[in-house]
Amino acid sequence: MAMRRPAHARRQASVDYPKYLPLNSTTQQPPPLQPEMVSHAVVASDYDSDQGYVSDLPRVAPPIARTRAQLNLAVIQKWNSEVTDILSIAPYVTIYDWSSNSWQKSGVVGTLFICQLTPGDYGELRYRAIVLNRSGLDNFEAELRQSDRSRTAISGDFVEITREDPETGETKASAVYIYSEVGTSTEPSRKANAELMLDLAEAAKRSRDAAEAHARLPIPEPDLESTFIPSPGPLSMQLHSQPSPAPPIAPVASKPVDLLALLRAGTTQSDAESASRASIKSSIRSLSQFWR
Repeated sequence: MAMRRPAHARRQASVDYPKYLPLNSTTQQPPPLQPEMVSHAVVASDYDSDQGYVSDLPRVAPPIARTRAQLNLAVIQKWNSEVTDILSIAPYVTIYDWSSNSWQKSGVVGTLFICQLTPGDYGELRYRAIVLNRSGLDNFEAELRQSDRSRTAISGDFVEITREDPETGETKASAVYIYSEVGTSTEPSRKANAELMLDLAEAAKRSRDAAEAHARLPIPEPDLESTFIPSPGPLSMQLHSQPSPAPPIAPVASKPVDLLALLRAGTTQSDAESASRASIKSSIRSLSQFWR
């Protein structure tokens, strides 16, 4: 009696009915796979460490290496375009304003930059103290110059700056307190920066006074007759290079010519020459007869 195969024991359909016939010399090759059926393996890469990776995006050039002084100057010039150089820096200062007969904190604290500006209207030197505020948006700026409306002085631990407010036109007094801690790098900062601010204010005053005095000098009128110099152009070069004309020669009075006398003299001279020639010929003939 034949054993019956259980219902759950099933063989794969590909075993009983293969999809492709066995390959031999007489059978046809299976059809090639279509391009869309070919799958490429995905290789994991972080792109930055891949040496052969080439991005389609343009490469950004690395930033230009700049010193700290150049970076500070670029930042200051964003706030004030007239700044040309930074002469000194104080790491930390506090600004006080004179109000109600007392000194009150203005709320400006930060780094002090003592800067040189572009020359003024008369070509005078100009200097300015700028504090970039760390606790707000309002910075501190004051011109360093000794004049009737502005003054810079050292008072104890403070540098007092009196100036005219450009917005209201009123005189405004401020005091700069420079932090200086003994035994640290900031110890000489207060004295050095205070003396520098005072010296720059005096130098700006001297430069301003000299420029204004020079501007008030009368401009002399040029003397065209005494200072006239011909331009070195082609025409003037030709005029200077030409020699002076020679003076005219006076005509000489001519004497009357006697043509008849000239003809007689010529005839007499020709007769004498012919006579001399005849005598020479006769002498030659006589000599020839003698030698014979």
